[in-house]
Amino acid sequence: MTTAGISADEAVRALRERTLADIVAATVGRDHVDSHEGFFDAGGDSVLALQVVARAHEAGLALTVRDIFELQTVAALSTRVTEVTAPTGDELPELSKQQLDEFEDFDSPAEPGGSDEWES
Repeated sequence: MTTAGISADEAVRALRERTLADIVAATVGRDHVDSHEGFFDAGGDSVLALQVVARAHEAGLALTVRDIFELQTVAALSTRVTEVTAPTGDELPELSKQQLDEFEDFDSPAEPGGSDEWES
């Protein structure tokens, strides 16, 4: 399906590119970054790369710090980024009673006066 000469894939990529450009610009403290400008040339560093990854994830896009170091430009990143999908309740595994009991035992606070294996 195409709209005004743009395929659905191109439209999705353009939206991802715009979203990433906005995230990178906000992270490096600029109003705008060019989609072909290198992340580090735009003022980014390794700490800011972590922030870009986190903000992208919040926006529903998955990428890694390694992606930023390797690809650097928003245009290149937009071709690698994928949609973040969270599992629905139907996709989560069913837990057995034994597993639930084990979790409850693990989550219970230590009894007063009992030995605490973490204390020295």
